[in-house]
Amino acid sequence: MLFVFDSIDSPAPSTALSLKYMLSLYNKDDSIANKQWFDYTSIIELMQCCGYDCFWFGNQAKGSRHNSASRLFAEVCQHQEFLQQEGGDKFNTNFDMILVDSSFNYVSHLNPEQKHFIIYHMMGSHFDFCMRYPQEFSKFSEIEYADSPQEHRSILASYDNSILYNDYIVSLIMDLYKNKDAIIIYLPDHGQVMYRDPNEPDFFAHASEKDPKQYALGVEIPFMIYASPLYQERHPDVMERIRYRQNHTKVWNSENLPYLIMDLIGVKEVDGIAVKPKSLLN
Repeated sequence: MLFVFDSIDSPAPSTALSLKYMLSLYNKDDSIANKQWFDYTSIIELMQCCGYDCFWFGNQAKGSRHNSASRLFAEVCQHQEFLQQEGGDKFNTNFDMILVDSSFNYVSHLNPEQKHFIIYHMMGSHFDFCMRYPQEFSKFSEIEYADSPQEHRSILASYDNSILYNDYIVSLIMDLYKNKDAIIIYLPDHGQVMYRDPNEPDFFAHASEKDPKQYALGVEIPFMIYASPLYQERHPDVMERIRYRQNHTKVWNSENLPYLIMDLIGVKEVDGIAVKPKSLLN
């Protein structure tokens, strides 16, 4: 039920920049003068026009200056729940399990006669990595990174533990929808360099937009689609396209995420732009 896709990049190496592209029709190639990202139609507005009830569950701080873009998108939704109100990432001590717990009652009572579009904005693996998982997920330790410099080992261990916990939370979110007619797209808004830059071997955080090699490392992301058994039964045509694309890799950028979502729900054109050429499944 889980389909994994390779060769996917994000539009930017940071949350604030990336979400502006991922959640609206704003794109890097647009040459319209004096038109800002917030002047473009958002994916939430598109889904509302298509009759979807939109809900935002966020575990990134509502009040942080780094999250102003996500807050603007969230507040377009009919419902939003910010589980961390103030402060930046380093002050957010909520583990992402809070997203599962907070949405459980809502998901359990979804009306199957209505259409729902739900966004989970996770903390994921934002630094400080050791703050992103409970103690029981401390599977990896420094001893397992003996081939790496001593000063890198604790960071690598905590990063991998955060990924382990992140995968666990994503699996629980998918489990919430396993008995519903549901499709789930999972992707990070950006990646991390994690000591892979040969010019800066001690650098591990968000990539610089000014360094092409580092930038390329910072926008590499995983991309997965989960389709529930009921969804697969009711949408065999979509599933055929998903399986085809999984087996035939396509280089794709998540700035075109709105077009993929529109494609999945059967919309052919958005603001005069054909959907399929920009969709991952084309």
